[in-house]
Amino acid sequence: MTMNEAMQRVRSDNFAWLKLIALVLMFFDHASIMYLRAMHIPDDGSLLRLPGRFCIPVFGYLIAYGYLNFSHHRMRYMLRVAAIAVLAEPCYWLCLHEHGNAFIPLAMALLVFVLADKQIAAVKPLVYIGGLIAAVLATFYARTYDIVLVYAMCCFFRLAIEFGEGWGVPAFACALVCNWPFNGTFWALLVTFAVIWAATRYRFHLPRIRIHKAVAYAFYPGHLLFLSLFAN
Repeated sequence: MTMNEAMQRVRSDNFAWLKLIALVLMFFDHASIMYLRAMHIPDDGSLLRLPGRFCIPVFGYLIAYGYLNFSHHRMRYMLRVAAIAVLAEPCYWLCLHEHGNAFIPLAMALLVFVLADKQIAAVKPLVYIGGLIAAVLATFYARTYDIVLVYAMCCFFRLAIEFGEGWGVPAFACALVCNWPFNGTFWALLVTFAVIWAATRYRFHLPRIRIHKAVAYAFYPGHLLFLSLFAN
């Protein structure tokens, strides 16, 4: 096994744990929103929301990393994420009475990645700008700026992964800045990105786990549908 293959194995093992933790915290975050609203407590600044701030940066990084390293059929990968975004939207509305589920900007970023990779270098920036305009329009639809920020975060994550050292560091920092406005507190954001950064570089000697991609994809609309049973 080469050094590069060994590093890929370390990242794959660590990312499986990151994904599991993010899925659990996402369930807790959405359940917390429902509880706080039922108790007529503002949910934006509640401490119950802090654990859930870990989720979106992790999903954004894993989407970009998976696209670049693990997906041999990138169009299918994008279509799967887009299908989950479409299926999850009515579940998101039933659960939280809001539009704009988290998979929408993830799918938009993947679509831009696919389209940009099919173009010559001179055209690629225009594709990313077009994606940014679409994300802004989707932000007006959902009435939340989370969509355009998550889209930008995914794009910066891709740059960070491709550049590695050097320019990858400021790209990673830009992804952090994009996530700041809706992450809650800056210290929580720093902890989240420190965990992601460490997972790409160090072995933590945790038991190896594997989350089947069908389970990971189905969990998002599934847990929203489950929680919607208690929404009223």
